[in-house]
Amino acid sequence: MANDIMKLGARILLAILFIVSGFGKVADPAGVAGLLASLHLPAPQLLSYLVGICEIVGAVAIVAGFAVRPISLLLAAWCVATALIVHLQMPLDLMKNLGLAGGFLMLAADGAGSLVIGHLQGTTKA
Repeated sequence: MANDIMKLGARILLAILFIVSGFGKVADPAGVAGLLASLHLPAPQLLSYLVGICEIVGAVAIVAGFAVRPISLLLAAWCVATALIVHLQMPLDLMKNLGLAGGFLMLAADGAGSLVIGHLQGTTKA
């Protein structure tokens, strides 16, 4: 049970950044849209909204314990990609993103544990 509590804590802590960041992108996409435009990506305003929504949905799914392994792999890849594309000249942000990627890889390898929404409702196996 202690390991499952730690896994839940890890899921929550990893997800907080993406929930806050995702809401920021959806509420005020201009800053991210400017960055995306500077990278010559198409439709930066729309892309900012899409990235924000994906971050929120992915993070909420991680906290709930839904599809934790594949979503963790996607978020790990996202963290590495943004580290190398956006944060390469910002050593602290680069290391933060790589550390987050490591956390998501651990979560992907070890799974969500038994404290997940479906398990608590009796609809999934531990």
